[in-house]
Amino acid sequence: LGYTIEYKSSKFTLATDLGYICDKSASHIKEANFLVIEANFDMQMLNESKYPQFLQDRIHGEKGHLCNDETAEFLAQHYQEHLQYIYLCHLSKQNNTPEIAFETVKNALEQKGINVGTDVHLVALPRTSSSEFYVFD
Repeated sequence: LGYTIEYKSSKFTLATDLGYICDKSASHIKEANFLVIEANFDMQMLNESKYPQFLQDRIHGEKGHLCNDETAEFLAQHYQEHLQYIYLCHLSKQNNTPEIAFETVKNALEQKGINVGTDVHLVALPRTSSSEFYVFD
């Protein structure tokens, strides 16, 4: 599921429950100034979970969710200078933590020379409560 909202010269994109990033989703993500994207699960946590194999397969399948590594790799490979904020959303309560999702994406970006906090801001959104109120300029 995804939406891109364009206002003046800024684009806000929301992408979740992707399973994988198809070309159409990728084009919207690459154009975003503000991006909310899923980092649903940590692969090791999912593999070690008590979830039955069929459920693990569905979560990681093409009609499931993006893991932290997939989100991180895509963002690091396709980072554009106009991207100002990345918000990680739809984090699994059982198979992820905000800290793991944040560090996974941060590390991938920084390995590509993208400075988190200067080049782009990165936020892991809370799972069960409202986030801060953000105003986009």
